Amino acid sequence: MRFNPIHLFSKTTCIYRKAILIGLWMLLFVALLPTAANAQESTINIDSVSVVDENSIIIGWTLETDHEEGYIEIHGRTSGAHNVIATVPLNQSYFIDSGVNTNLRGYSYYVVAWQPNGDIIVAGDEAHQNVYLDTLIPDICARLIYLQWESYRVETTAGNPEPLPSPFENYRVSLSYNAGDFVTVYETGQQELAAIEAEEPGEYCFRIQVFIPGTEITASSNVICAEISFLPQPQFFLIRKASVEEDSNNNVELLFHADNTIPDPAYIIKRMNHDTGAYQPLDTIETSLQTIAYTDLSANASVQQEIYSIEVLDSCRTVVLQSVEVATVYLQASQVSPVLNELQWNGYNGWEQGVAEYIVQRRTGELAPYESIATLAPGTTSYTDDISFLEQDVFNEEIYYRLQAIEAAGNPFGFTDTVFSNTAAVSREVEIFVPNAFKPSSQIPENRLFKPVFTAFSPSGYSITLYNRWGQQVFSSDDYLQAWDGQYNGQEAPAGVYSWVLRFKDARGNDTEKRGTVLLLR
Repeated sequence: MRFNPIHLFSKTTCIYRKAILIGLWMLLFVALLPTAANAQESTINIDSVSVVDENSIIIGWTLETDHEEGYIEIHGRTSGAHNVIATVPLNQSYFIDSGVNTNLRGYSYYVVAWQPNGDIIVAGDEAHQNVYLDTLIPDICARLIYLQWESYRVETTAGNPEPLPSPFENYRVSLSYNAGDFVTVYETGQQELAAIEAEEPGEYCFRIQVFIPGTEITASSNVICAEISFLPQPQFFLIRKASVEEDSNNNVELLFHADNTIPDPAYIIKRMNHDTGAYQPLDTIETSLQTIAYTDLSANASVQQEIYSIEVLDSCRTVVLQSVEVATVYLQASQVSPVLNELQWNGYNGWEQGVAEYIVQRRTGELAPYESIATLAPGTTSYTDDISFLEQDVFNEEIYYRLQAIEAAGNPFGFTDTVFSNTAAVSREVEIFVPNAFKPSSQIPENRLFKPVFTAFSPSGYSITLYNRWGQQVFSSDDYLQAWDGQYNGQEAPAGVYSWVLRFKDARGNDTEKRGTVLLLR
């Protein structure tokens, strides 16, 4: 058989053509099969990152892919960069990270789906970080608890992380009181601060929940708790007394009894303005003493009743107690006759059980000691003092009075206090009686002599001279106790009218001269 090279070439060419055609069809078929090249059609998205408890966070995702085998790789950020922390089967849609401390900070995660041979199916392009409740600050004075948190955050996973919009637009603040169920107490938009009222002492636990309105997709923060105990409140306060200071006769001494078991109490002392009828602050005292003394140096107790009220402040400087109104005893004294002085006063108020008795005290002279002259029943507001028994020279001095009010028994703290009124002085008016007639032969001894009578003082620099109608001097004396008996040169002076000139120094040392006439009867 002869070898035909041309024919051989023709057959070979045909075979090559068929091979090329088959190869093209195979390439087209392969191109149409699913491979790693079309893995971009798979998607994986984190639904939420939510705190389970103090040491656990759950990451939930949604994977859409045609692959039936493979695994999910969870990447978590622990120190700046995301690192692989766990893998789970491809068909698993959540992972619980139990190696965290949710009260320390927020944690960020993203996920990647892989084929069994190590080829990537799809990588998540969003990293989600849970809500982190990092601050709980009680304000026990305002009875508020301030919360601050880091919002739920989403950022890119490729290159340098960049922020992305969060799917969660709303926040709920939930409260558990004394280990009870969590109850939503506040809702807000995209902010990171809330103030929650704390009405009672106890354990308050909070968590923040983010949610998408109209869906069931939520994510919770860590839980943070605090034991809230309010500062103790004062249980009692008492103004024991409001007494006029004797040395000044204007200042008022206040004495309080306070509950000193609370920390840093304070007291606002107020005095009534008599023009407006309103209380005005005088001073604020900060002390932990149980017995507190205070002197009102701006009082005017010698001319008016002074009325006080005190507000008790707790450690938060909130008014928690108000005292009863307490008024000083204002005493007034006046002369109603040469030998009678009248005293009037307002009753003392401020004691729960009232006044047991009033004691009237008197002193005859600025330096003389007080003596008690009368004890009066409660409710008494006046007294008349008869001083006719006093020696004549006592009338040269002013007479001073003051009042003591004694507390009735039954004070809840066992006190029995005494308050003093202001001191009231009576400057007695000088009274001089000069007879206008006398009769030496009268049956009444007082009518037989002519002598001026001085009431309330003993005169000094005294002299009296009498003249008849011709201007002759018939009597003269510088002793105010000496009287004219109607004799002139040892004989009875004739009946008629006689003139007199009287000179003396009054109780205040003023020179005084008086003139008049007297009728001598026979």
